[in-house]
Amino acid sequence: MNGPLRRGRRCAGRIWRHIPHPRLPDRSTGGIRNSILADKRLELAGKRTFGAHDLERLAGLLERADDVVPVREAFARRAVGPKRFIALRHDMDHDVENSVRLAEWESQRGFRSTYYVLHGDWYWGGPAARRPSTFVLRALDRIASLGHEIGLHNNAITIALLTGDDPGAILDRDLSALRQHGFDIVGSVAHGD
Repeated sequence: MNGPLRRGRRCAGRIWRHIPHPRLPDRSTGGIRNSILADKRLELAGKRTFGAHDLERLAGLLERADDVVPVREAFARRAVGPKRFIALRHDMDHDVENSVRLAEWESQRGFRSTYYVLHGDWYWGGPAARRPSTFVLRALDRIASLGHEIGLHNNAITIALLTGDDPGAILDRDLSALRQHGFDIVGSVAHGD
């Protein structure tokens, strides 16, 4: 043997190396560390329970409506819209990538809805993040490009408790960041941590 293998010892047929391996840099994707992204993907994949059969049932329900629209549009059309229309919304909560997949599925079927992004969540950059990550902005750009509305899943009180910042300032900062990016956000729903 030569090199590092010579310095190792055999244990049950495996070579245990005593040489410390240099830690690879934890690169990031859109401002989110790849280790966090990998952990979240694994965690969320194990939590998803909404499958193909559920999507078929949802499609059957939505297809019965004359129109499926985002919340803002439903509010504007409430007096003059079709009798049978659905105002569809989704709380993105912790699963931004699944939200993108659902937005694509809806768009393929001609449905439009509102996606409420949870500011301060891991994909945002965490509760202390002063701006949304590029990772979440790319996801929101994709969702909006499919004809869906973007709203804010308001968690300002919880973020304030975690960071010590003023909840009004948090809400103003995060809404401003999303609006500066190009999202015309007029709606917010409470998250309720």
